[in-house]
Amino acid sequence: MSNEVGINIVGTLNNGAVRDKFDTGNINRTQTNANKFQNVQLIGTTAEAVTFGDLVSPGEVVLRNIDPTNYITYGPDDSGTMKVLGRLPPLGTEQVIYLETGVTLKAKADTAACKMTVKAWDK
Repeated sequence: MSNEVGINIVGTLNNGAVRDKFDTGNINRTQTNANKFQNVQLIGTTAEAVTFGDLVSPGEVVLRNIDPTNYITYGPDDSGTMKVLGRLPPLGTEQVIYLETGVTLKAKADTAACKMTVKAWDK
């Protein structure tokens, strides 16, 4: 089979006279390992690895902070230190990334531990 995975991202900006829209259309790829993972992970105030259960090689990763107050930062591990790539605001929208093979993804809560939903599809 082919094109088992499909992603479509649409974004709009309407702020007074400033308006914009992007639409990726369908981005498709073939999945080698038919597997998925979904969990709620408690993220502490020190950087920790995001877990993906039994996935062989996570591809698409969707992160969402479900804490009502505090934000979470996330990024790759660089020789034991997390390099911040992005921020998940409180009760924020989902962030979709495609994880490179062999990269350890880490996350860190800002002020107090936060729950984060983690969803991933194997490559």
